[in-house]
Amino acid sequence: MKRPRIQLAAILTLLLAAASTISTVAEAEAQITAREQAQFREIRQEAIHAGGNSDLENAVEGRLVKFLEEYPESLFRKAVLIDLLGIQSQPERDCRGVDSLAVQILDLGAIHHDYYLLGSLYHQKGCNPARSLDLIEQAILAAPDNQPLHQSRYHALRGELVSGTNREATARDLNTALALLEIAIRRESEDGSLLRHAGVLDSRQKERSRLLWRAAENAEATGKPEAASPYLQTLLGMNPDDEAAKEALTRTLLDSGMSREVAQARVEILIRELSEATSQRVIDGQELPDARLLSIDGTEVLLSSYRGQPLLVAFWAGWCAPCFEELPFLIELQSRYQAQGLEVLFVNLDKDFRVSPAKLPAATNDEAANSAVTLVADGVLTRSTIIRDMLEAYQIPFEVLLGSQETIELFDISALPLTLVVDRSGQMRYRHLGFNIQTSIRDVLESEVREILDLPRD
Repeated sequence: MKRPRIQLAAILTLLLAAASTISTVAEAEAQITAREQAQFREIRQEAIHAGGNSDLENAVEGRLVKFLEEYPESLFRKAVLIDLLGIQSQPERDCRGVDSLAVQILDLGAIHHDYYLLGSLYHQKGCNPARSLDLIEQAILAAPDNQPLHQSRYHALRGELVSGTNREATARDLNTALALLEIAIRRESEDGSLLRHAGVLDSRQKERSRLLWRAAENAEATGKPEAASPYLQTLLGMNPDDEAAKEALTRTLLDSGMSREVAQARVEILIRELSEATSQRVIDGQELPDARLLSIDGTEVLLSSYRGQPLLVAFWAGWCAPCFEELPFLIELQSRYQAQGLEVLFVNLDKDFRVSPAKLPAATNDEAANSAVTLVADGVLTRSTIIRDMLEAYQIPFEVLLGSQETIELFDISALPLTLVVDRSGQMRYRHLGFNIQTSIRDVLESEVREILDLPRD
């Protein structure tokens, strides 16, 4: 009977020893982890302060490499590798260092932003254009659908990467980037980010301007300078004092055969119209053209089908910042006067956007749905997907239709937004070019809506 007691005592002794060992190991690991975290924070701060100073960056590089040698399994390994990647951006560094770090970062399991950083650096250093494009494609594919700001930047870079070989693809990517940026701004406005964080709104406006300039420059490079006009007019609508945009727009008019004097006068008139958002009475008897449009599901829609309803027909595009300033007011008017019969039509004039082919919706047996999903070799998707994101972001309650170049010519659209006030008989009463929330345009437009609804004008 004593033997079992001896075994039990031995087991208890072993368990106590093991517990002591485990406690000691846990304490040691905690100490190591605390030291590792402290070293990482210290080196990270040095790396941040060294940014742009080659001598300081070279000194920090040695400490970063030593950290990885001391803690090969560190949870901070990827962050350290990305810091090392930043040092590789020095002009004198060759591409071999980038290649080595890229392999290590991707082996750790890259997320969309990692692909973007790597693709950006390859592009910046001119190392491997094909590799850079592939990495940005991976970033677009991996980016979550609920992060339009990241998606916007990825599309903008892809547009830059293909600009030398495919200007049309670049235009699509830049239009996509602009549309996604507007969605991001809307969401940041709703969650309060634009107000909570100093400089965010200014940063987004600068980003919007950069994209508009790049879109205008890309359009000019196609040999069709008139294609740059909408982007330049949007820039002037945002900032009427933008001298560079004035000169660029004047240049497009000169290319069309105008004299400089006439071209400059036209630009000044346009700026005044955009900044004042003036209302023009349409000549009596002028009917709304019976344009052929598409619903976002691909169904053909004729404007004549709305005859008998008082209408606001608002033309817009994803790159048009003033269009998105006007949108909340259109939603307000629709809500206020829907019971009296007002119908708002929101007609999109973008060209097709670009997406990663892997993000395309699966084919269905619904011909109408499939007709709105047109894929070609370089990953072109019709506007439907991104416009649906806009519908969700802005909670747009009225019908969104898709226009075309034929629509632009039919309505003689020279700038956006363009809003038409149409009475029940189909006659165009007023034509509004531009939108400026600082002017009286809201009161004017509401008064005109009341007129076509046969209500007293306030």
